[in-house]
Amino acid sequence: MKTTFEEEDIDEIANAVVEKLKQWSFNAQVEEIIFGKKELAKYLKVQPSWVDKNLYKLPHFKIGKYPRFKKTAIDKFLDQEALKTRAPRRLMLLMMTG
Repeated sequence: MKTTFEEEDIDEIANAVVEKLKQWSFNAQVEEIIFGKKELAKYLKVQPSWVDKNLYKLPHFKIGKYPRFKKTAIDKFLDQEALKTRAPRRLMLLMMTG
């Protein structure tokens, strides 16, 4: 019996494996990267004004009045957003083949 997977399913499996590997850091101490608005904008390749407009969506915390962003939280957020954009396509494919 041969099993085939859709590309989206392979991506999901790969992402799950990566997340598990991150949890098993083998006791490595990794310093968390913290972005300010300008650094986050550069990392995301957007204008700082985009960060301001979308602050309510982005995982962040504040130091005083200044928002700060953990790179790991932003990366997880981006992964979740990518899965959301693929989900409707996968649902349509399932409906068409089912």
